[in-house]
Amino acid sequence: METVRSGGSAPRPLLVEAGTHDPIFPVAAVRSSLTKTRRVYGVFSARRRVEADIFSGRHQISGARAYDFLREALV
Repeated sequence: METVRSGGSAPRPLLVEAGTHDPIFPVAAVRSSLTKTRRVYGVFSARRRVEADIFSGRHQISGARAYDFLREALV
């Protein structure tokens, strides 16, 4: 995830899903990008709009947080 791209969505809500064993997007890099993205969102007083679902898995979709996130973001 590139900070410029994810920060460009500020202040809209953002949910990032990441598997702890993802060989394509290492979780350490995802966490680092989330930190940077939250800083960008902070400029808009929207740091809390960046959420993450870090789950035990590989390069796959969890979906565990997605429906609640969408309901909260759209309603």
